[in-house]
Amino acid sequence: MRLVIFLLLLLSSSRALSALPPWIQAGKDRDNLDEYIADHGRLGERVKGIDYEDFIIYLDNGCRLIFERERPFHPPGWVGPAAPLVMDREECGGKVPG
Repeated sequence: MRLVIFLLLLLSSSRALSALPPWIQAGKDRDNLDEYIADHGRLGERVKGIDYEDFIIYLDNGCRLIFERERPFHPPGWVGPAAPLVMDREECGGKVPG
């Protein structure tokens, strides 16, 4: 009987604890952008600025890398962490901050 109660508590609490607090998700998003720069060699030399709220990396040539979330990998209604950021597209010709 104790085992059944334990399993019910375990299963019912996992869904409630699966969403990340906003400050932790924001940290994961910042890490995604920073890791992208680190993983792409000399890209770091070209970075003029990073917008961590809108997920944009501004480059010295007037281009910017726009990041979006991957499509959710969990079923609808599931509470969980946000999907990771991935580089979606490069846009050129916009204003570079700085």
